Amino acid sequence: MSILRFSTVTLFSLWAVCAQAASVTWTMDIELENNGSAIGSFVWDSDLNTVTSWDISVSEGLTSVLIGPLPGETFSSASAGHVVDTFTSGGFSFLNFQTDVVTYWYGPDRTRTFRLGIGLNGFDVLDAPVAALPLVPDTVNMFTMTPTGVLDCGSCSPSRHGRPGSVLSAEPAPVPLPAGLPLALLGVATLGVLRARARWV
Repeated sequence: MSILRFSTVTLFSLWAVCAQAASVTWTMDIELENNGSAIGSFVWDSDLNTVTSWDISVSEGLTSVLIGPLPGETFSSASAGHVVDTFTSGGFSFLNFQTDVVTYWYGPDRTRTFRLGIGLNGFDVLDAPVAALPLVPDTVNMFTMTPTGVLDCGSCSPSRHGRPGSVLSAEPAPVPLPAGLPLALLGVATLGVLRARARWV
């Protein structure tokens, strides 16, 4: 193997080791008020600042005695008409998962777009996985967030919120190689070059 080819392979290896994945899979196991939950996951692309796939199940739960329950719903990127958008408002960032328009039993207007809103202090917090990411602790604009930063709703009326302490989680992927490996590879490359030179002398 020539020195040039060996160096090229070594540099590519160094790049592969140092390169970081752009996607993080976040999981949720959130309790909603009045006996409900939101369980599932979504994939966040830190380069595009967007959700690329998602699969979240929300169980049925009571919104109030007068209004009755919100039905259970699944938000999925595999379902036609299901979408997610990201936006910033009032200094906070939001993920808005939603279904297509479906028939809902309550009220004179029987159609609803079911939504699951998640509030964040900024989209950058989704770029790096952590074991516990608290959701935005404030009341904000469109989703009328409570301190949990989660809202489940049918066209955002009726609605119910997440319980206090709601978090997302994404365990960091195991690092298969030590942080000092690039330096070690460089050392091996240097030894290879010296060995090759010794053969030519």
